[in-house]
Amino acid sequence: MELKGCGQPWFEMQIEYNEKVGCCCYYKFEKDNLTMPLDIDRYWNGDYMKQLRGTIASNNADGTGCEGCQYIKYGTVSGFTTIPEGLTKIQSDNWDSALTNYHKKEMVIDSYPVKYYMNFGLACNLNCVMCSQEDMRHTDRRQLPVEPLRKLKDYLVIANEIAIIGGEPLMIPNSRKFIETVINDPDYSNVKLSIYTNGTLLHNYIEPFKNMKRLGICISLDSVGEAYEYIRKGARWQNTERNILNFKETGEKYGLDWNVSIAAVIMKSSIPRMVDFVDWCIENETPVHFVPIQKQGFTQNEEVFNYPELLDDIPDWEDIFDTAIEKLKNKGWIAGAANPLTIMKDEIKTQALVPRGEALFSTGDIEGALKLFIEVSEKDPENVTAINNIAVSHWQLGNTDTSMHYFLKALKLAPYDRDTVINCGKILISLDQPEDAKVLYLSYLQKSPDEEISELMACLEG
Repeated sequence: MELKGCGQPWFEMQIEYNEKVGCCCYYKFEKDNLTMPLDIDRYWNGDYMKQLRGTIASNNADGTGCEGCQYIKYGTVSGFTTIPEGLTKIQSDNWDSALTNYHKKEMVIDSYPVKYYMNFGLACNLNCVMCSQEDMRHTDRRQLPVEPLRKLKDYLVIANEIAIIGGEPLMIPNSRKFIETVINDPDYSNVKLSIYTNGTLLHNYIEPFKNMKRLGICISLDSVGEAYEYIRKGARWQNTERNILNFKETGEKYGLDWNVSIAAVIMKSSIPRMVDFVDWCIENETPVHFVPIQKQGFTQNEEVFNYPELLDDIPDWEDIFDTAIEKLKNKGWIAGAANPLTIMKDEIKTQALVPRGEALFSTGDIEGALKLFIEVSEKDPENVTAINNIAVSHWQLGNTDTSMHYFLKALKLAPYDRDTVINCGKILISLDQPEDAKVLYLSYLQKSPDEEISELMACLEG
């Protein structure tokens, strides 16, 4: 996978409640460990960031935490390539240096982050049907501490943007304290404050927000009306809509550089009213970008990318996508909206070939099934289910070496995919390589306790 256009490790630093530091939400591998007091210089040009810059500079994501990046996959355009007007000289100079370092692909850089992204914790006031944080929220109550962030003021005020996220940042105590610090300190007046929120508490903050001349609100919003209320359990559409429109009206009334954007998750429950949702975004001039439902921690009844059969209940789903895509194209919202929707539609159609292949496999038509699995893999090279099925099919056909090749490919993409681990381990045992199977099972069990794999491990050790 190529990484053309990505500039994250030259422009953005992410500081997280879980004691990690990084530069990108989509990075798959472990991020750097956060220690206090927080030393920006240490992290910004430390080994972790230099390694990431090297990965981007190589333009090859294979085998790295950047492999399969949604940011690249869905054609999102980097927001760092153009310096906006109205920055202070020190902000503009820092950004200009960052661009120079980025274009030269320097590993050690003399600029500081243009954007700071701060994740304050998991607490939230809603229970959304697709939330991947739901289980962790009840056991992990950590919050990003405020005082060490306040001490970073000299670094923060030369950035263009400070982004705040959770959970729901407008209900996390430390998040609220830090937001208050920023909006009440005139030294931050030229920094853009961005808040990623579900919008339900926005009405409590519109008045104090007037201190910020540059303010962006990204609303997590997936549908309208009753569909919205079903997805975002605990919210009321009428109230959230009013909060969004009041925020926009306040910014316009006072001549403030305020903007609203929408982050929308594609899942089963958001599809039926997708066109109405797009119409609402266009009518109210709230640009939208679409992301797929997370494939880990998902609600199986919503995850149409791995389970396209869920859309049997929505027979006109392709027409819905096509209509929404056409409206977005006509509006000119291409990169974050029309293009991702087009790709997601194709992904769902491709994934639908997998159960067809599995049905052929179950009837004994191994070669027919294999053709469909290969078609899926060619269209979606990171489809672990299809690759695992290709491996099993080749095993059934007696192509041992080819089978192992595909199992290893699947394990590289998803080392903790249960089906792949079990199937690969069984083949290793049949090839008289029990020690390799033990290593594979042990690695999996250290991550995910599993009764069936524990039994297989016990048999090997017995």
